[in-house]
Amino acid sequence: MKYRKFFFPILAAGVLAISACSSGESKDDSVYQNPVFEPVFADPSIIKGEDGHFYAYGTEDDWGDGEGSKYIPILKSADLTDWKHIGNAFSDQHHPMWKQGGLWAPEITFYNNKYYLYYSLSTWGDYDPGIGVATSDSAEGPFQDQGKVFRSTEIGVENSIDPFFIEENGTPYLLVNRGRACPKRGTVPNCGKCLRGTLYH
Repeated sequence: MKYRKFFFPILAAGVLAISACSSGESKDDSVYQNPVFEPVFADPSIIKGEDGHFYAYGTEDDWGDGEGSKYIPILKSADLTDWKHIGNAFSDQHHPMWKQGGLWAPEITFYNNKYYLYYSLSTWGDYDPGIGVATSDSAEGPFQDQGKVFRSTEIGVENSIDPFFIEENGTPYLLVNRGRACPKRGTVPNCGKCLRGTLYH
């Protein structure tokens, strides 16, 4: 299984703290301090780039800095604790507009020597969100939007959001969450969809 993704830095920091305690050492508060990034960075997806640095991608948001919406902001780090905003996946002039809404819950993966950035496109309360994908040769971007992969109504799964990519035994899979239409997410049968055998690009 080819799997190059990493959990959010809080987990990494927690491992450091546990290791220190188990060895009898006192916790060094200078190692990290939460939050590791402000003002906001929702729904992060993190990958270790081919250059050895870590890259995080977050939901579109306006940070109140006078620059307007950050269309999937990108952070960069060498250690999973110190993060710097290096830009956005899309510009104000060239962001996905094949459906009305914002860019939510990005999913980054490196596959066949290319970075694939999946995203949800929807408005709050939308029961027909869409999943799209953009590609780049660099983890820093810029990303070229390849457009819609599908809308929820096209695959028969209402409120499909939160794409997740994984490859196993040479077969790529794209999983989606059914969102608010399924009140017990993760526990109710058929509350999601696994799309097998096709890499959407």
